[in-house]
Amino acid sequence: MTVSTGLILLGAVACGRAAQSELPLDNFFNLSFAELASVSISTHTERSLGLIPSTVYVYTDEDIRIRGWTSLSDLIQDVPGVDIVNTHLGLTQSVRGVGNLGLHGRKTVVMIDGHNMAFSALGSPGFGGFLNQYDILNAKRVEILIGPGGTLHGANAFGIVIDIQTKTPDEVDGIQADLLYGSNDEYVPSVRFGKQFGDWGLFQSFTAWRQTDSDLSEVPVSKNPDGSLVVYDNDTFESPSSNNYDIHGYAEFEKRIRLGYRFSRVDSTWGTSLTSTDPGALKVDQGTIYFDVDQPLTQKLRYNFKSHYKKTEVDEDESYSVDTTQNMVRSLDLGSESFIVDNQLTFAHSDAFTWVGGAFYEHTHQRPPAIRLVAGTVDPGKRIAPQKNNEQNRDNYAIYLQTEWTPRDNFYAVSGLRYIDSTESRYPSELLPRLGATYYFSEDWALKLNYQRGYRPPSVDEGAQRGIIAPNPNLKSETIDSYEVTLETVLRSQCRIRGTIFYSEIDDLIGTTSFSGTGSTLIEENIASSTIQGAEVGINYRYSQKIELDATASYTDSLNDSTNEDTRTIIPYKLNLSMIIRPHPDWTIVWDNYVRRSPTTDSGSALFGGDDANNWVLSNLTATCDNAFTIRDLGLIFSVRNLFDEEYGHVDSRVTTNPGTTFVTSYHPQESRNFFVGLRYWLDGR
Repeated sequence: MTVSTGLILLGAVACGRAAQSELPLDNFFNLSFAELASVSISTHTERSLGLIPSTVYVYTDEDIRIRGWTSLSDLIQDVPGVDIVNTHLGLTQSVRGVGNLGLHGRKTVVMIDGHNMAFSALGSPGFGGFLNQYDILNAKRVEILIGPGGTLHGANAFGIVIDIQTKTPDEVDGIQADLLYGSNDEYVPSVRFGKQFGDWGLFQSFTAWRQTDSDLSEVPVSKNPDGSLVVYDNDTFESPSSNNYDIHGYAEFEKRIRLGYRFSRVDSTWGTSLTSTDPGALKVDQGTIYFDVDQPLTQKLRYNFKSHYKKTEVDEDESYSVDTTQNMVRSLDLGSESFIVDNQLTFAHSDAFTWVGGAFYEHTHQRPPAIRLVAGTVDPGKRIAPQKNNEQNRDNYAIYLQTEWTPRDNFYAVSGLRYIDSTESRYPSELLPRLGATYYFSEDWALKLNYQRGYRPPSVDEGAQRGIIAPNPNLKSETIDSYEVTLETVLRSQCRIRGTIFYSEIDDLIGTTSFSGTGSTLIEENIASSTIQGAEVGINYRYSQKIELDATASYTDSLNDSTNEDTRTIIPYKLNLSMIIRPHPDWTIVWDNYVRRSPTTDSGSALFGGDDANNWVLSNLTATCDNAFTIRDLGLIFSVRNLFDEEYGHVDSRVTTNPGTTFVTSYHPQESRNFFVGLRYWLDGR
């Protein structure tokens, strides 16, 4: 059985294969915790979701399949407390009121099989549709940690950590192929091969996406003296699109040693002025080679080794933005290389104690962004190439230690500390602690307490001289301290209820302010600190074997500590509602609804005082059929995205720079109704 929305209420999902756990509450849906999922994203050890104090959600291959999801942005929209923010520069996320996770998503960690796959030249995932180039169709499961996770995951584990775990060769066992097409000129062909040959396993996949983004053709860009909005009806923004693809393969021996590679390309429109009549372009290539070892040394000691080399390049001939109002073309040139080694030892000292310790090393070589304003032409042969910035090398070191303590079956505690240092003076050392506990005070009630810290160092371009932005070598890292208390229960083995309150302190937020220095008008500084508080309540109810209902409501609010003013978060009121119906063993119908109220920042600083904000509901209806037309292993998908054709409120393409507004003001993930149809076929069995 699968609890299909991935809303892991009570910290447990009924999917996947988990290690045996001697915990109470094994009457949940008549499933023992041996049948529930275990996760590693929170502790780097396999622990039941009912045990760990962190908020973690798990989405399985079935969850992805029965909803017809094709990209990570589709999946993230379903996570409680998370929203997708779409600026004119691409997608980023809002998590539990932390609305500005960075223009380039620099406060997000996305991993594939434990390897950070950030487009490091641009800071991290989220930029220019990058959320749509992580292949979730290859995933056997996706684990998502809400909140900071710096103790185990290091830099940029600020708001959310995502680990996409690829299917193994024996799980594919042949060839799987998917083809999905959307009425908004979108398509996703995907094929993967996996086979076990004795001790050796081979995996290979290819996926391509054509993604059509929001209709931004009628965006208010200013306000008249009488209060009316000035709207540019710009056909250039009717269907900005991206054409991305991902190739991934690996060979493994005895499921202990794995050597693999991955190549990904993003080719999309980006960064074009709202008043431009010509679209811009962005082309980014990333290649990765990785090597993993997972080796038991003794019955109690296990060694884990992960390393990868990653190179990211932005093609300066095919990456530019256009502003026809100023007859300007902005060419972009940047790139990066990184090499990472992570050594970890796990020591099960006794039934009560488990120790996890590791040493981490990263070398990065980066070419900071170079942008040249030139006379307007998109012809690469006529454009002036950007002037190259000085390349930078940096070495980062970290050691970490974590202790897990289970003195009895109804109590679990975890504590840890990570120390980070760098050869670059702009990146000061950091201490990242964590502390959490879970206590079952009866078979049906559990209390969880959790504290975690995260940080985001200044990126390679922040603080540097860039056009009208003055250099500032004194930037400090942004930090977040997050606290949460969760109470969970089960009623009559049919209904799970989870309630969480959370509180976060964010310090040294980086923003751009005015500057009176010679030759510059702006400078990046640590401009503000904020506190965020909120609550989530989730209910999962199984009416019968054929009907399940899920609901999660959340509220967030925040205070700017610099001005002592309320700064309402991007979406303060959220409600996720899902219904799963299985009328026939081969048919599943899923109806997901995402309700958002008051999507704006504080009225004094949002675009036009919040006039662009509207309440809305995104409704997706999907039906899937296995063994279609009585053909074994042929699956059909029918889906209607944005069933009610809601408009989501227009975009403010700016990132706020005033110390009183620390959050992005835009919200616009998609707009028009979209009909999807798809096929999935398995060759050689599932």
